[in-house]
This record gives sequence, C-alpha cells and structure tokens, in this order.
Amino acid sequence: MQDEELSKFEAKLLRTMQLTVDSRFEAGKRLKRLSKVGFITTTIISLGLILIPLLTVAGHNAVFSQFTLTSFQIFLAICVLVYSVATSTAKYELRSKDFYQCADEIKGICQKYQHEKIVCEQMEKNIDILSFEKLYRDALNGTESHEDIDYIRANKIRKEKKEKNAEIKLIEIIHNFLDSNMKNSKEKIVSFFMNYSASFFLCIIELLFVSDMLGLTNALTFLHE
Repeated sequence: MQDEELSKFEAKLLRTMQLTVDSRFEAGKRLKRLSKVGFITTTIISLGLILIPLLTVAGHNAVFSQFTLTSFQIFLAICVLVYSVATSTAKYELRSKDFYQCADEIKGICQKYQHEKIVCEQMEKNIDILSFEKLYRDALNGTESHEDIDYIRANKIRKEKKEKNAEIKLIEIIHNFLDSNMKNSKEKIVSFFMNYSASFFLCIIELLFVSDMLGLTNALTFLHE
C-alpha cells in the first residue's frame, strides 16, 4: 500500500473498531434493560394475580362477574408463564455479558494499536495494520452481531462527544440533531415496539382491570356485567 492509502486504511480500521466497541456496549446495555423490564413485568403481573382475588374477597368488585374475574386471572397466569419462558429462552443476561466481553476485547486491541502506532512512528516504520485487522476479525468471530439501533445510538453518542469538544454553531448542532432524528426515527420506533410493547400492554391492561374493579375508571366496559 502507498503511504496515503495506508493512512486512510488505518484511520478507517481504528474508527470501525472504536464504533464497534461503542455499539457492543450499547447492545449489552439494551439486553440488560430488556432483562430488567422482563423481571418487572412478570413481577407486576404476578402481584395482580394476588391482588385481584384479594379485592374480590374484600368486596371491592364493582363491575366484573365471577366468570370474567376467573378468566382474566387465567389469562394473567398464562401471560406470566409465556413471558417467563420467553425471557428465559432469550438469555438476556448471558448475551449482555458476551457483548461486554467482546467490547472489552476490541477496546484492548484499539489501545494496543494506538500504543504500537506511537512506537512505530518513533522508529520511523509502518505498523503491521493487517495483524490488527486479523485480531479484530477474530474478536468478532463466533459472537452475536449487534443490532442497527445499537449502532445508531453509539454513533449518536460519538457525534455528541465531538460536538462538545469542538466549536460548533448552535444552529449547526440543531440541524444535525433534527437530521439525525428524522433518519433514525423509524428504527427507534420499531426497536421500542419490538422490545417493550408487550410489557407495556400487559401492565396497562392489568392496571385498568384493577382500576375498573375499584370503580375508579370505566375503561374495559366490554368486560363489565
């Protein structure tokens, strides 16, 4: 390679590795959040399974028949079972740990590269960039790929850090922010829907059901007597 091409290749590889590190950390955080949301969801639904019969026994049922109460409790029990199995099968905690380990490994390669680069410049020779590319590929080999939303978040964080460290006009910052949001809004909406819609739906339905029981709301009228 010519010196100019080599410099471009080195800069591109380093940027790719650093962005992969950030993306993997974001993926680990995302899976850890999913694990917490899954735990909270199953806990709330389980509490509902306990609260509904207690309210019924205490005479705090304003609108639902016994058949509806029993059916809804069975529905919640099935939801807890299915949600627990799905969360357990997804292995969020284990996958999150793998992402963090992969990110740490690639981060170590980046640090080693930067150190080697300084040494090679002092000795006035070219760094063996292909060996670092191989280390990077080996670190990725056999590991789960992060999702697009992880890359989007990592890239956004990197841009925000650069903006903080550079003198950029306010209007340019606003323009970049709006442009980035418009481009990535679809991915963010899809990711949010896929990851959290079931949890929000189940918790809200249970909350409305209990609220209707107590006569505080009148939301689930199609289930009323």
